[in-house]
Amino acid sequence: METNHKLLISIMKKPLTSVPKRLQRMLLRLQSYDFEPEYHPGTQVVVTDTLSCAYPSDSAKSTKFTAELASLVDDEQDAELRMVASDATIKLLCDAAREDETYQLLKLQIRNVWPGSQSQVLDETREFFTFANR
Repeated sequence: METNHKLLISIMKKPLTSVPKRLQRMLLRLQSYDFEPEYHPGTQVVVTDTLSCAYPSDSAKSTKFTAELASLVDDEQDAELRMVASDATIKLLCDAAREDETYQLLKLQIRNVWPGSQSQVLDETREFFTFANR
């Protein structure tokens, strides 16, 4: 199987117990198939996935679409957080996270995939490099 999603390959190589629960179901379903994913840049993958290529051309639609996708994950996390924290605590956490520069840099690093070497990571996020596979 060819993919232009580099992170997908590293997720599939992890032990099932170290993968987030929402991905464990997907990995369990995939175990019944015999395939080995290979990374190729998007320009080399003949059949690319719909979500990465068939995006709305209007930027307003694109923003709405992106927000809808993000809200799927946010709603799931929000429901889990509400089981253990009050609304006031959640607001306090969200405000603190929004203002924390290191946290914002860490989120950006996670979205862009961790580099192979710790020396390539920003000083502010270097201490988190050991957790890159989680």
